[in-house]
Amino acid sequence: MAIKIWYCINKRWKALTSLSFFVFLVFYTRQHRKVVVKDAQLYPNATKIVFILTNQRSGSSFFGDLFNHNGKAFYLFEPLLPFRPSCENEEVQLQVLKNISLCNFKNLTKKYTEAFLTQTRSSEPAGLCGKQGVCFSMNHAPALNRYASLCNATRSKKLGTYSARTQSSLFDPKSHFCGFPLKTELWSQICRQAELLAFKIIRVCSLASFKDIARHLTQKGYDVHIIELVRDPRAVVNSAMKLELSAKGISRASNRLCDRLRTNFDLAEKGNVIDTESQFMKIQLSHARYMRVRYEDIAIDPIEGVKEIYNNIGLELPHDVKEWVDETSINPLQKIKELQTTVQNFAIPESDRIRARIKLAKLLKESNNPYGTVRNSRQIISKWRKQLSMDIIHQVQDKCKDVMDRLGYKLLHTTEELNDLSIKLW
Repeated sequence: MAIKIWYCINKRWKALTSLSFFVFLVFYTRQHRKVVVKDAQLYPNATKIVFILTNQRSGSSFFGDLFNHNGKAFYLFEPLLPFRPSCENEEVQLQVLKNISLCNFKNLTKKYTEAFLTQTRSSEPAGLCGKQGVCFSMNHAPALNRYASLCNATRSKKLGTYSARTQSSLFDPKSHFCGFPLKTELWSQICRQAELLAFKIIRVCSLASFKDIARHLTQKGYDVHIIELVRDPRAVVNSAMKLELSAKGISRASNRLCDRLRTNFDLAEKGNVIDTESQFMKIQLSHARYMRVRYEDIAIDPIEGVKEIYNNIGLELPHDVKEWVDETSINPLQKIKELQTTVQNFAIPESDRIRARIKLAKLLKESNNPYGTVRNSRQIISKWRKQLSMDIIHQVQDKCKDVMDRLGYKLLHTTEELNDLSIKLW
């Protein structure tokens, strides 16, 4: 009898143990799957990440907008603005850049605020980075509008008032729920949804600063591209003089600019195979693809230049980018006249006139903005020749002769050469 009782207890115990193990296995599998999904959601969906390495007044606002106006891209304009542009103690801003490139914006406003407080020359735009959660917010309209749509839709679902109309919102910076400061989890989600990530970077020491970041991203399976945008140093100096560069600082500014370019060129070219068949210099680095683009080549033929850039990344030129280039670079004055005519044409539907009025306001605002991107690109490339004196030109050429030779820019020696615009200088 005792043996039978023991047998029954043992049998039931084994069944209970098996059932417990099965329940544990199901629970563990579900929890593990949640962790995997959660980890996957931390990283971007994009397979391509582009870093635009450049200097101030080099045409980078226009160049960056070639990605900003791509509806499938997430673009950040100078995300390292609050940091001091120094080659010492770069670790903090490089870690910030690494996090941003993986769509991780956690603690970003804190880092911005800390960096701003240590600046010797603080500026209002740099201070706004920490308050808003993004630098130069006026340059991020496409991404911010997507953010507003997601934020409003998320809030409406929580309140039970969701409708399709909530997804068509424009960003309102003063909105209590979906304005500034940005909600980092939603901003990260907008970033992760993009098919292409692009970042315009000025405040790093040199090309070498990207080495560890590019290696880290490549190991995670991303296709990393570094595009170095360059411009004739004489044009850079002329543009800077319109803002804050004084005549006394020209020689020093030219030396600093061309030292940085010289360092980057040496790092890119040393020991690497250079593709000379393309319009732009292409080099395969250890963990990234490098391409050097002269602003003048883009300005003289914007559509072909942009096609070449997207082709090098492995993408076709998006229609919305092509349309933006047509409107803002090839003949913006003609486009402004066309829009003015449309606005005054009461024979067409009111909705068409409203859309034209909005576009016209944007074009007029950008055309009067020194940081704007609405220009006749063909006229801009030679504008400095009508504004700089030979004395200033000689100062720049003395500091940058070897760099200009490497980039294919011709030197000027006389006032006659300067004024003869038929002489091509690149």
